[in-house]
Amino acid sequence: MPVAVLSEGARRVLFASASAQEAGVKTGMRETAALSRCPELHAEILGTPLTTAAWNELVEQLYARYSDRVDGRMPGLVFLKLGLGAARDLAAALQVPVGLASSLEVAHLAALRARRVRCGRCTPADRRKRRS
Repeated sequence: MPVAVLSEGARRVLFASASAQEAGVKTGMRETAALSRCPELHAEILGTPLTTAAWNELVEQLYARYSDRVDGRMPGLVFLKLGLGAARDLAAALQVPVGLASSLEVAHLAALRARRVRCGRCTPADRRKRRS
């Protein structure tokens, strides 16, 4: 069953399940657009205190299991200091794209380019290849 969590005010998609994403539902999309792409979507509004508590719990779990350097100030986006093996494990465990690079900005771009359940990695050698 495709599922999405909506924001309170604007009713935009905050999180979407894998089946909802496969049907074309994307984060930031309005509820009406999401339902037009996926009519069987089950969308729920979760209040801010509940979503904040869930996000904080996830960040704490990432800290406990993967890294002592975790930055989860922006809901839906978290930065951790990880190696390639741990990044792949995290991508598989949470069913999310993970970016791995030497800077936060490039890691974020790598995650955006990575397929779901994959780890995108960008090294200095990759950047040199793209320039030539």
